[in-house]
Amino acid sequence: MSQLWLDGFDWIDPAASTNEASWALGQRYQGRSLTSSPPDGYATQGRARGTGIYFGHTTQYLRFPALYSGSNHVYMGFALKLLGTPSTCTPVRYYTINDTQFELQLTAAGGLRLLNGMPLYDAGLQAGRWYYIEFYVLARGGANGAYELRINGETVAEGVGVDMAYQSWDGYTSLAMLGWSNSGCIIDDVYICSDQGSENNGFLGDVKIPVLWPVGDHSVGWGVAGAIQHYDAISDGPVRPADAAVWTNADYLHSDTPTDRDLFTYESLPSEYSGATIQAVQVATVTRVTNPQALTLDVKCLSDASEVDVLTEKLMWDEYGLILGTLATDPATGLLWTSGGVNAAKFGIEVGS
Repeated sequence: MSQLWLDGFDWIDPAASTNEASWALGQRYQGRSLTSSPPDGYATQGRARGTGIYFGHTTQYLRFPALYSGSNHVYMGFALKLLGTPSTCTPVRYYTINDTQFELQLTAAGGLRLLNGMPLYDAGLQAGRWYYIEFYVLARGGANGAYELRINGETVAEGVGVDMAYQSWDGYTSLAMLGWSNSGCIIDDVYICSDQGSENNGFLGDVKIPVLWPVGDHSVGWGVAGAIQHYDAISDGPVRPADAAVWTNADYLHSDTPTDRDLFTYESLPSEYSGATIQAVQVATVTRVTNPQALTLDVKCLSDASEVDVLTEKLMWDEYGLILGTLATDPATGLLWTSGGVNAAKFGIEVGS
């Protein structure tokens, strides 16, 4: 799988408190800290619409789940708005086990470089403006590494035959985004890819990642509690959690019968995406097992007459948790999604047989 991660944070209410946002991010990320040192981090208004994440201090971070994909190549992009003069810091770090392997450094003058091997580029990043930062690293030591840095789609620095690994071994296993500076910053619309596969195996450009919510029932087979329409039981809008009470038993779908299936229609993409290339669709499902047994859940996509499993997951936990499945191509065409294809597709769940 070349698409390793994507998040536009719009599934979190921008008005969520620090504790609420931190709890919500904890459902998706391997680790997070918005409150480790004042000023606190929190959810806030992102670019254009939706939600971004504010980091107020260098000790605040998001730790992504394990990302190693059998490749030493990594591509990453994210939107950035500095809110003041930065201090020199390393806000993006890739790791092998627990050791830093390579990192993106920001200087107090707004310069950028990829360490270990890239010279400083005087980017002149200014406070109060959105930038889209992308970079590529071949994480190898000696004279075997490579890098490329892009800002707003333009290549500003690149190199080959350089040392791009702090450690003696190659590769990476996970990634963390850390607070940019004590002056604060907002991040939004993050993607991470490897060079594997035939799609999304390089730079994606300035991506925007909206969230679409269920708006109708296409077919139903599960039981429903606390609601009449099935989609109403799972369409709660942007999460503004009150700690662990974000997902409760107020309304939900339930089944333990193999092949029981629910499919839903979703909101259409905003008009600005009409005609745009859609790099991937990610389906987020919140699940819980109440019986003392493991069940298998198939996350489904129906596009035209083609139906596929986006993800198959064994469920064994008795608390609500988030599972994510990503589909890079439209099952009906085998090609990257179009906005019309996304709007017409149905997504849902089936109890595995």
